[in-house]
Amino acid sequence: MNKIDMVCKETKIFVNSIKDLTEVNVVNALKESTTSMTGEQVTNLLQVISLSIDEGYDRSYNVFRKSVETSLVEKKSGKDK
Repeated sequence: MNKIDMVCKETKIFVNSIKDLTEVNVVNALKESTTSMTGEQVTNLLQVISLSIDEGYDRSYNVFRKSVETSLVEKKSGKDK
């Protein structure tokens, strides 16, 4: 695996950890609040959040990958001084 792919893979792991923490925080906030939601509503809300984060990642992936590639090429050629 090349360095660009490694960075992109680690970034996806980072994004997935954000999704996991968001899910935990939403569930905990709902448990502690006076707001009442059914299990189905909570599941639907968490699905919307997860899909939204995935969509944001997917939309930005090509630009992010190109930026990483450019940064690595500049570093390799010594342009980052």
